[in-house]
Amino acid sequence: MMRAFHGRNNGWTLKKFQVISKIKAKPLKHREVYEFGKFRLDPVAKVVYRGEQPLPLTRKVVETLLVLVESSPEVVPKDEIMAAVWPDRVVEEANLTQNISVIRKALAADAGSPGHIETFAGRGYRIEGPVIRHSDREPEPAAANAAPAVSRPGGRKRPVYFALAVAAGLMILAIKASRPDAPPSVGGLQPVTRMPGKEFQPALSPGGGSLAFLWAQTGETSPRVWLRDLASGEQREISSQPGHHSSPAWSPDGRQVAFLRIGAQSTEIVIAGVSEKTERAVASLSPPEPCSAASGLISLL
Repeated sequence: MMRAFHGRNNGWTLKKFQVISKIKAKPLKHREVYEFGKFRLDPVAKVVYRGEQPLPLTRKVVETLLVLVESSPEVVPKDEIMAAVWPDRVVEEANLTQNISVIRKALAADAGSPGHIETFAGRGYRIEGPVIRHSDREPEPAAANAAPAVSRPGGRKRPVYFALAVAAGLMILAIKASRPDAPPSVGGLQPVTRMPGKEFQPALSPGGGSLAFLWAQTGETSPRVWLRDLASGEQREISSQPGHHSSPAWSPDGRQVAFLRIGAQSTEIVIAGVSEKTERAVASLSPPEPCSAASGLISLL
C-alpha cells in the first residue's frame, strides 16, 4: 500500500499524486481503448479525446463516463454508477447528476449519435454507441531491441539490387511518359501568300508544288478559289463563276481541284482542271448542304 508522505529532496516536495502520476506515466505493453464516434477513452490514463484533442474532464467525471462505456449498450442503474465511481463513500445522487451534466456539455453529442447520454427516468443512464473496444499494443522490448539479421555475403544482395534497378528503370520510363513530347525541330516559317483581304482553307497539292486556297478580297463576303505555284509564286483564280466557294480538295494525281459553290437555291460540286483552266459542275444539291457535300469531295475525286 502506498501512503502519502512529505519530504524535502533537492528543494522540492514530493506528494502522493506526483508519485502516482510518475508510476502511471510508464509505458504499458497492453492497453484497452474505447472508441465511440469521434471520441476515444483511455481507461488507464482516465483521459477522453475528441480526435487527438484531450478534453478537460476531472477524474471522477471520466470514471462516470467509463462505467457507461464499459456497459454499453445496456442501461446502467444509478446506484451501480455511484458504487463504481465512489466505492468507499456515500454520496448523494446530485453528484452523479452533476457528472452526467458535465459529460453532456463536454461531448456535445446530438441525440442518436455516439456519445449522447440517454436518461431513463427512475432507472439510470445509457450511452449511445456503437462503442468499439480494441487493444493498443506496444512492441515488446525484445522485439524492439533485437539485433538486425545479418545477411550472408552474396546471398540475397543480388536479387535486391536487381529489384532496385528494375524499379529505377520503371520510374525513369514513367517520368518520361508523363512529360510532353518535345516539339519537333522545324525550319523557319515563311508566309506563302500576302494578299489583301482574307485567305483561308489552304490545300496543298499531292506533290507539294501548288497550293489551293480561298481568298475573299477586301470588302467582299464571297470567297473564290485560287491556285498558287509555290516555286514561281504565280497565282490565278480557278473558280470562274460567282458564288460563295468552300472546301478545295485535290485529286490524287494533282491535276484537278474540286470545291463547293454555294448558292441561294443549291450547292454545286465543281471540278476544275489545273492546266486546262476549265470547270464543270458534277452534282447539285437542293436545298444547299455544304457540310455533307464537303465530306464527299475527296472520295469523289
